[in-house]
Amino acid sequence: MKSIFFFEKKNNCFTQFLRLAKKQYSPEEYEKLQETFMWCQDIHRGQTRRSEDFSSHPIEVSIILMKLKQKSNMIIAALLHDSLEDTHIKLLDIEKKYGQEVALYVLAITNEEGVLKSDISKQK
Repeated sequence: MKSIFFFEKKNNCFTQFLRLAKKQYSPEEYEKLQETFMWCQDIHRGQTRRSEDFSSHPIEVSIILMKLKQKSNMIIAALLHDSLEDTHIKLLDIEKKYGQEVALYVLAITNEEGVLKSDISKQK
């Protein structure tokens, strides 16, 4: 029964994310948000948090920010906010893919100083 609940919750997050994104953002922003959503799921594949798929957490954070009418770059950063700490993704990867603004948002909300120092020193 747990796996059915998990699927329904994950599916509900996906549906809610897409519905809010489509309603609030331009077609270009919506496309980028969809792409980031899929990338978030891909980079966190196999990871769990409190016995749930790890990507549920950044998706839920992004939904909260969409409800608060935040701009699309903030939503992208929310989807990626654990990527530096918990995946192979580097700050430079985010900056190349999404630009400096998103990279700075992600940097501002990342907890692991060691990861940040490593990323920053590589960029200098």
